Amino acid sequence: MGSLQDYMDKLIAVINLSKETIELRPDMTENQIQDFIDEKYRDMLLKVATDRSLRIPTKLDMLLFEPTVQDTKTAIQSFYSIRNGLEHHKGISKKEQELKYRRIGTATTSGQEVTGPGPLPPGEGLVLTTFEDTIRIDKGGQLAIKRSQLDGIILNILTFAIPAMEEGASKRINGQT
Repeated sequence: MGSLQDYMDKLIAVINLSKETIELRPDMTENQIQDFIDEKYRDMLLKVATDRSLRIPTKLDMLLFEPTVQDTKTAIQSFYSIRNGLEHHKGISKKEQELKYRRIGTATTSGQEVTGPGPLPPGEGLVLTTFEDTIRIDKGGQLAIKRSQLDGIILNILTFAIPAMEEGASKRINGQT
């Protein structure tokens, strides 16, 4: 989750940098221009990363603002809540929590999940699809995630969250919001 936060900071830094007016001298070489832009980017990234007002919900609002990705935004926020509990509360949930995510799995052509080897019903084929999963944790409960669930969460981030964040950043950079 720390790496995802770093990536969000980088996207937000690019968004902010795209809104700045940068004046280049006509005598600058291509390398000087690249060094100048790199320095501006590093400064902006440091500014974003150290800005205490840019908490995770704010960063998610900046990148995942389209109505079609609200489920992704909710899932990512729940991942951070679980991370916070694991890191700061000894793995004990301070409140009732739900961790929602989409995972990729196999199903029959009629939509029934296939969880192991075995024959398919007559006339059925096998398809790759997504499933909505929820992990519920009671207040005071242990924050435990199985390896298969963690794999699904990571794949969810790679497959759904990062592309949605990149699209949101692109729309902000191109003035579409």
